[in-house]
Amino acid sequence: MIFEIKHRWNGAVLHSCEANNIKEAVIDAVKKRAYLRGADLQGADLQGAYLRGADLRGKIKIQGWNPVLIFIGGGSVGRAVYAFNCDVGIYIEAGCFFGTLDEFREKTLKDTNGDKTHKKAMQYLGFANIAALSFDAPEQVKL
Repeated sequence: MIFEIKHRWNGAVLHSCEANNIKEAVIDAVKKRAYLRGADLQGADLQGAYLRGADLRGKIKIQGWNPVLIFIGGGSVGRAVYAFNCDVGIYIEAGCFFGTLDEFREKTLKDTNGDKTHKKAMQYLGFANIAALSFDAPEQVKL
């Protein structure tokens, strides 16, 4: 079956290949060093996918086993939030945002006027801590 990985906003095909499922298509894209910035991977079960060396933005490389964590249904619009274990630290992608774990926390607090009890803040800050723990970076957990 032909699988296409499309850009989430404009529908452009970022990668196309013969595969049995979206997970295999993503692995194929990584092997072929496809540029997947903005890819719509909602619903893709990447559990166990070996994505070491995946190119997220031309210079950041994914590392480790199970290096992607996905939180679906968060924030005010129920978006998918992705955490990537990279060679230069943990990176988060949420909507148009792509940045470090600390930048994600700063943006979350800015968007909620510093209110840590706001639903979006509690979800996103909690997800940031789960990402830090999942990627063996307990020193990055912030309560």
